[in-house]
Amino acid sequence: MKFVLFCSFLAFCAFETAFSDAAADRRLSNQLYNMKFASMQQINDITNPILQRIQRDVDAAKTNGKNAQPCYETARIEMKSYVDPGFSNLERCRVDALAAKSIPYASSCNSEVVSTFRQNANTVSAQSCLTNL
Repeated sequence: MKFVLFCSFLAFCAFETAFSDAAADRRLSNQLYNMKFASMQQINDITNPILQRIQRDVDAAKTNGKNAQPCYETARIEMKSYVDPGFSNLERCRVDALAAKSIPYASSCNSEVVSTFRQNANTVSAQSCLTNL
């Protein structure tokens, strides 16, 4: 009888450990997804004002009779060439942090991706294109 109780207790402990590990992994995964999405929002918050400024510049050139819309499209495509890798890199941060089970790693990696994106995004402009019209 003691043996059966002992075996039952061991089975319960193993089940509880497996269950709590799975719950911790889910919590970590959710935290990492939330961090990724917050960083994606930061990228969008950087992108939108820059594209709005470019659109205003293009609209001003259009009021002067210039065909400036291609300048906006060129700038938009250039911005997309920074946004897409930024989002991909944030996913890489999430995956690597999940493998390492490290929130600090994700935070550092995400910050680096957003910082690099900000530097690149701030170079996007339609001015040279508009000047050549």
